[in-house]
This record gives sequence, structure tokens and C-alpha cells, in this order.
Amino acid sequence: MLMRLFAKRAAPQRLEEHRLASNEVLHLIRMRGCRIASIDGAVWITEEGKLTDTFLQAGETHVVKSSGLVLVTALSTASVLLDIPRYRQSGVLVLSHEAMR
Repeated sequence: MLMRLFAKRAAPQRLEEHRLASNEVLHLIRMRGCRIASIDGAVWITEEGKLTDTFLQAGETHVVKSSGLVLVTALSTASVLLDIPRYRQSGVLVLSHEAMR
């Protein structure tokens, strides 16, 4: 399944998997070009400066277009995979699992 999710890209630069409990939020900063894949469960993605949000089910992917804050919220227990491009490896990645209240 992993290879199918990233079939359109050359070899991934860096992969990071994160398991989120229902309503937990993953905070990403300066991650433009990062591909987010929902491996298991459903997630809600909000990007700073973008008028619409994105919802992913298991097996779906989304490429971050914002250089600002990106919130990835688990709508149920979920696993997400981040495919971080080489030029972002020195960027800031803030991982904060905060349950929404």
C-alpha cells in the first residue's frame, strides 16, 4: 500500500509515520511540498491561507501548498505518513499531539 500511495514520486526523501488518537492534532510548520497520506482512519487538513480544508480517508494523499501552519486533525484513530521533500529537511517540523477540546 505504501508504494501505491507514493507511486507518482521518485524515491521519498524522508518518511515519518504518526499515529493519532481521535481528535489529536499534528502541527506542521514550513512544510510546503510535503505529501500527507492517510494510511488508516480519516484526517482533516487545514492549511494557513487556504480557503478550503481537505479531508482524507485511508489510502488518499494530499500535497501541502502552504508555507505556513498546517493542522492535521484525526477524525478517528488514524495513521498518517509524511513524505518530506529533500529541500524541507532543514525546515521546521513541529509535532504536537494536542487533543481538541
